[in-house]
Amino acid sequence: MIEFLEPGIAEWVGGPVYGNQDRGVAPGGAMDLFALACGNLILGNVETEQALEILAPPVIRFSEPVWFVVTGAAWTSLKLSGERALAHAQVHRAEKGDVLTFGEKRYGFRSCLCLRPVGESKNRDPEGRRRGDFKTMASWPDVQGKIRVVEGPEFDLLENPETFFNQKFRVGQNSSAMGLRLEPREDNLRLSSHGNMMSQPVSDGTVQLTPDGPVILLRRRQTIGGYPRIFNVITADLDTLAQIGPMETLGFRKVSHDEALAVLKKRRDDLRRLREGLS
Repeated sequence: MIEFLEPGIAEWVGGPVYGNQDRGVAPGGAMDLFALACGNLILGNVETEQALEILAPPVIRFSEPVWFVVTGAAWTSLKLSGERALAHAQVHRAEKGDVLTFGEKRYGFRSCLCLRPVGESKNRDPEGRRRGDFKTMASWPDVQGKIRVVEGPEFDLLENPETFFNQKFRVGQNSSAMGLRLEPREDNLRLSSHGNMMSQPVSDGTVQLTPDGPVILLRRRQTIGGYPRIFNVITADLDTLAQIGPMETLGFRKVSHDEALAVLKKRRDDLRRLREGLS
């Protein structure tokens, strides 16, 4: 369907695959599942259809006619065969031999390039369909612009939990898809005790307190860890974390489990409204 004239930094991703954590394999999946779902829905694909997750822009040539859409991080220019400027989060058609190029990032960190071959009988022609402005259609992000967390299993070991919420953290340059390393800009967090902790299960969004500062585990994480699990990022806000790059800053807000579930319901309702609006 596509070939790379320049590779950039990109990989094929889909939805999480559950059931292998006992073998040491995390569910994985696209880092921004909301962006993946939006792109696939407006194309008429299933929400978890594989897409190309892009960090650094490749140069792509289409080997057959396709419809495509770019969601997630937006670019200053997105062009087809060097001429046509393309809108973000809108379906476009490419013919065989067309070349797709990207400019600089306008906002965000990861993009999803979702694709569908022309001629597939899934739905009517999707060209021109669009998601609309993210801030208008997405009701689930935090109004304060913070990352929401719930207490983790070792939360009670923290002597000064307020320190976590009263400062901004910077994302370290040695972060990866496994986890974000946070650099405190004020006093470090203190534990009342730790000792030799046995490795325990971890999940997407687990915040571990290491000797070098907090680490937030992401979708390509390990399955067990030996550092105190002081907080856990709520499921919906993992998609927000996927769009925060190295050297950017972020703050946190603690919520209850009920609030976390309510946010997840909002996220699902946003996707349902998008799906119904396109049908």
